[in-house]
Amino acid sequence: MVLYKLFFTMILFLLISSCSAKVNNRTSYSLANYRSEILNQYLPYDMGDMVLLSVMSIKNDVNIYVVKNSNIITKDFLYFITLRFCNNLEIRELLNRGVSYRIVILNFKKVKETEYIISIKSCSK
Repeated sequence: MVLYKLFFTMILFLLISSCSAKVNNRTSYSLANYRSEILNQYLPYDMGDMVLLSVMSIKNDVNIYVVKNSNIITKDFLYFITLRFCNNLEIRELLNRGVSYRIVILNFKKVKETEYIISIKSCSK
């Protein structure tokens, strides 16, 4: 019975979400904008080896610009951030609603080294 309810809920969710794609786009744009406004209140934010420099939203993307202060391994950092974002209930809900995070890592001269996108698809890997 529980499986039937779960299946019915998933089908209902898919029908509703497919019918309201335009509304979802506007919602994800608003959520991304709101999220970037919240994060901007704390900038710049020193995280030791990294400094969170700026955050801005473009459509449904939250662009996060980080300056790397040391020789940390970028691949490991991005893996760790992806795990944190996917396991955080609040961020995971935003990802489910279509918001994605673009992490741009800059070197100490503020030249782009790496760009990485975290979306709901990243959480399934």
